[in-house]
Amino acid sequence: MDMSKKEQGNPTSNFKKFHRRIKNEFKVSVNKDIITLDRIKDSNLLIFAGPREMFSSDEFQAMKDYHAAGGSMLILLGEGGEGKHNTNVNYLLEDFGIMINPDAVVRTVYHKYHHPKEALIANGVLCSDLARAAKGEKKKDKEENKTLSLTITKEDGDIASLGKDHGGLEFVFPYGATLSVQKPALPILSSGPISYPLERPIAAVFNKGRSGRICVLGSVRMLDDEFLEQEKNRQLIDTLIR
Repeated sequence: MDMSKKEQGNPTSNFKKFHRRIKNEFKVSVNKDIITLDRIKDSNLLIFAGPREMFSSDEFQAMKDYHAAGGSMLILLGEGGEGKHNTNVNYLLEDFGIMINPDAVVRTVYHKYHHPKEALIANGVLCSDLARAAKGEKKKDKEENKTLSLTITKEDGDIASLGKDHGGLEFVFPYGATLSVQKPALPILSSGPISYPLERPIAAVFNKGRSGRICVLGSVRMLDDEFLEQEKNRQLIDTLIR
């Protein structure tokens, strides 16, 4: 996990539950120094949980080289996008067809959660692999694999055709922003038909060729101690980091 940009998600404070979970299965280290390729090249996954400072051009180049060599990244932000967080992460993401918007997702109908920006989304899963894995179902492949590669190469219509419930997974999307997504990146979660803006991407992946996977989520607070265990948040996040 990176902490060099004063990330909102801190494993010693509001990300204790998430940090404890991943430590049970993976070797986890926290980076507080300038990002260089030598420092990150041996990692399988970099997590940027709500950066609140600017990245330098050298750091972006190190991240691109890391990704080109097969390294994966999970990047999270929140409502207001770059402007509110005083960061420039879109400079990197735009090269992969993803941009975090300067907006906020709001629940238009009250249900369960008191604050309108704590949006309960019941029809927002756009990826059948994600829905199946989060439910604990195994793919019927020749080889069983406990991890999810998210090598999404289907057409948009195939991804979204998961039935009326869009995968049947409720999750809470707190204080988050929407994304703009262009191919070859693909959306995997949406704001659904009840929240505003309607049916907008809120999570997306880029996974092409031999490069690593880039996953972007518009709400860093989905992983914090208050919301990680709510609804199916934990199952979705567990699936994304594997």
